Amino acid sequence: MQVQSQIFKRETTRFPRLDTVLMIETAVQKAKGDLTVRQVWQQLPKKAMWRTYLTALDYLAYSGKIHI
Repeated sequence: MQVQSQIFKRETTRFPRLDTVLMIETAVQKAKGDLTVRQVWQQLPKKAMWRTYLTALDYLAYSGKIHI
């Protein structure tokens, strides 16, 4: 089942868990814009799939918590 909504820019079949979203939010805030999206993904303390990572970034940008 693929879901398309106003929040996500692309169709997604995987949604991140809350702990994953919080981990990504913390990592992005620590980077303070000095790293690229890929570099932040590579430095996550726990690995996340690329598509799940992008979905979490879409959500965080939509909610106003980060700016890409």
